Amino acid sequence: MISSIPSVAPRGTHAPATRARTSTPYRHDLDGLRGLAILLVVLGHVWLGRVSGGVDAFLVLSGVFVVGATLRRVAAHEFRLGPFALKVARRLLPVVVPVVIVVVVGAVLIYPPTRWSDVSEQAIASVTMTQNWWLAFEGTAYGGADVGASPFQHLWSLSVQAQLYLGVAVLLLCLGWTVRSLSHAVRRRVLITALVVLAVASFTYASIGIAQDPVWTYFDTFARTWELLAGALVGLVMMRLPLAPSVRTVLGWAGLGMLLATMWVVDGAVTFPGPWALLPVGGTLLVIVAGVRPTRVGVDALLRTRPAQFTGRLAFGLYAWHWPLLVGYLEVTGRESVPVVAGVVIIALSFALAELSRRFVETPFRAVTGPRRGARLALATLVLLSLAVPAGWIARTASLTGPSQNADLASSDAAGQLAPVDDEATTLDLDAVLSAAQDAPRIYADHCIARGTDVVVCQYGPDDATRALALVGGSHSGQWFTPLEEIANAEGFRLITYLRDECYFGEPGLDLYLSDECDAWNVAVADRLVADQVDAVFTTATRSNLIDGVRSEWVPQGYLASWQRLADAGIPVVAVRDTPWLAKNPLDCLADGGEAHSCGTARQDVLQAVSPTAQAPLGALTRTIDLNDFVCPENFCPAVLNGYPVYRDDNHLTSSFAATLREPLAAALASATGWW
Repeated sequence: MISSIPSVAPRGTHAPATRARTSTPYRHDLDGLRGLAILLVVLGHVWLGRVSGGVDAFLVLSGVFVVGATLRRVAAHEFRLGPFALKVARRLLPVVVPVVIVVVVGAVLIYPPTRWSDVSEQAIASVTMTQNWWLAFEGTAYGGADVGASPFQHLWSLSVQAQLYLGVAVLLLCLGWTVRSLSHAVRRRVLITALVVLAVASFTYASIGIAQDPVWTYFDTFARTWELLAGALVGLVMMRLPLAPSVRTVLGWAGLGMLLATMWVVDGAVTFPGPWALLPVGGTLLVIVAGVRPTRVGVDALLRTRPAQFTGRLAFGLYAWHWPLLVGYLEVTGRESVPVVAGVVIIALSFALAELSRRFVETPFRAVTGPRRGARLALATLVLLSLAVPAGWIARTASLTGPSQNADLASSDAAGQLAPVDDEATTLDLDAVLSAAQDAPRIYADHCIARGTDVVVCQYGPDDATRALALVGGSHSGQWFTPLEEIANAEGFRLITYLRDECYFGEPGLDLYLSDECDAWNVAVADRLVADQVDAVFTTATRSNLIDGVRSEWVPQGYLASWQRLADAGIPVVAVRDTPWLAKNPLDCLADGGEAHSCGTARQDVLQAVSPTAQAPLGALTRTIDLNDFVCPENFCPAVLNGYPVYRDDNHLTSSFAATLREPLAAALASATGWW
């Protein structure tokens, strides 16, 4: 993220009107600070896999330049929202749109078609400046690049920047209108007070949120607001601070040290924008304050050097281009890290693309007088193209038969939502593969799988049933919903779902942890199961670990504790051994023309020879079942079986294939419960 709408123009362009009314000299050192901050971001991504604090520094700089200028114009009754919004779009879109177009083309060449929908969704989110919310809702943890990382992931910060620019501007404009009859000085004080209150509220919100849900909070726009406003507030008063040159020199170098140390002192991916973000934010503020007047030995002198100025001039493009180049390199080579030479090449290419982007795209569209009509039309065409192509692909895949479009699953012979392929076939056509990727149980369409801490309960099966089986846990419990619903209808019991995405059913505080929200949900659902007096619980019995590239299975102590808690309440548990977690998504292989065997996996690579439940200290009311002989027959786990694709990703069964296991599941469940 960078400060994208400076309040004064760099050399070679005409300064905005505000410069004529102020004696503040142009801060070339802040251009250098931009360059340093973006260089930290790039180095952190390419070689260290760490969050550097550079994004936080850019938010502070954006506050100094943009919000401060906005406040002054609102206080003077000179601010107009329409031209301001156009200026924001004119500055951001010429950077984002070329990256989106190049990445979409690259994705078609590099990625299998099964990943095109995800790329398309994120392309649209990037152009519409909503990428941060897309990542937040997907629960994407931000950090180092790896194989499978989104090439658009880094553009979340530009989305936050655009939202903050417009959101704060609207707030100031509305507040300014309410106090329009007051004097200029009073209006200014009111607006500054409002920013202080908003900054404190945002910092409090971020501090609480980072402890409860760090992934969501990292991308939350309001959680980032305090960083922008900290820059704005310091920028409004920095010229009035009576600091001696020696003091400013010390503060500047101390601030630079804080900014440089951020990458090694804290893990920003899980602590920002909470209190730990005060380290890069505070360091940036100190550098800004220290450079209000030039010095010879201060940090501002370093930031005014040609290399710093050159990097600062290309900062926006450097930020935009380095990440897709990095992710593309890792995807093509299959590496988990970047060697020194390759990293240097990636950075050099990023500089080259940034310079091309600056000269031929950014500069023409950010000129104060606006782009020529033809250039404006060209940009509009590119924007429409960057939206139309991804939207067209999404519409195509959405038109395919999805699992949630048919709730009537009559029998195991017709349970699958996918059209079965010939049992002798070894390959699938593209539409069949894309349909398989969507073949999830209808609990998702019914909104019966929670995402927060609330317990979501849904009931299926006969209304007059006298027994109830609770399906409890995460998506790996939920993948058995389709055959269980059929069995419930056939055998006359209710199926009640207590499910949460990206979670499991296990006692918190032992050897399990995914998130604070998952822990809170587990506490709530355990109480709810006892209160609802279900007759039995169906859940997963094992977890899968990847240690040194080798898959292993285990029965967590947290599972055992939860089963014992239910046993103490007289509720029996039926625990199913988890299905294999694969190293890669077999649908990617099938989409590239692979066949059932070549896209499959040897059983010994994903499952232990003996289920770990055999040695687990199970309680008297716990029964375990294992259906993996049907998923991986003859010591091999094929990509296509029983006429259906087996997996919809690298660890979930397709609903259609799961439905073909109705009979063995019904037999195992009958033996475990004795209900029929």
